Formats: sequence, structure tokens, C-alpha cells
Amino acid sequence: MAQVGVLLVDPEQSLVGGIRQSLEGQPYELRLAGSAAHALETIGGGEVEAVLVSLGSGDGAGRR
Repeated sequence: MAQVGVLLVDPEQSLVGGIRQSLEGQPYELRLAGSAAHALETIGGGEVEAVLVSLGSGDGAGRR
């Protein structure tokens, strides 16, 4: 089964453990980004089908 690329944008890395545990054993490949700029770079590289964003991100990653 093909893996689905999931990008987690979380500058404080506070959600990584819980998200990783939730996705364990599922057909997902978790990728991490510590900033909005890094997230955009990762998305531009392809192979990301879903993005999870920590709304408390201080660099604008989760702000309107």
C-alpha cells in the first residue's frame, strides 16, 4: 500500500509525539516543518497530500 505524505507544521515540536503515535501503523509518512517557509519548501517538493498546522505557530504558519 502506498504511503500518504502528511506534513506537520509545528515550530515548537509540541505535537510531534502525539501525531506520530496516532499515525503509527497507518499508511502515512509523517514529515515535519518547523516554520511556514520550510513548510512551503516541503510542499513544493511534492509528495505531500495533507498538511496539519499548529495554530499557535509564531511565524505566521497558522495565522490568516
